[in-house]
Amino acid sequence: MSSILHTKRPTDWQITFDFNNNRTIPPETNVITNQRPDIVIWSVSTKRIIWAEEIVPLERNIVAAGLRKTSQYANLKTSFLLKGWSVEDFTYEIGALGFIAKSFDHLHRKLGFKSAHRKFIRKRAGKLSLCSSYYIWTNRHNTNFIRPKLVTEPKAHTFPIPSPNKKRTPFC
Repeated sequence: MSSILHTKRPTDWQITFDFNNNRTIPPETNVITNQRPDIVIWSVSTKRIIWAEEIVPLERNIVAAGLRKTSQYANLKTSFLLKGWSVEDFTYEIGALGFIAKSFDHLHRKLGFKSAHRKFIRKRAGKLSLCSSYYIWTNRHNTNFIRPKLVTEPKAHTFPIPSPNKKRTPFC
């Protein structure tokens, strides 16, 4: 399967991430919204926008949470379509206890990640989710809770793809 980023071969792809409540919808789209999908990839030359929204519910709530999030962004998708943009929207779920839903692999496959990279990212995401849940649980009575820095925030418009063969130190 080829990547959705390679169709029509635009060279002006840009990416933003929702870290620290920053705006992720690019101003070039002329779509005014307060919504901030977690990851937004866009090409002005082809008027294409791709966004991905992550959900981390308890495993038993994955399906319902995915449906809620998809409907939450339906109006935003319509706004883009009315402005002449083509939209690919993805919602992917990672369970709070580390379960990775099929939607996670679907997104990464559509973005063109090879099998080894998908496996590496899936494993890391599951572990990060589980460690985060553990950290929140163990600090549930802590009035001085400080959010830990579990991953490095990417710089704007970059997406480093880690090597699946590179050894990592455990983060929890």
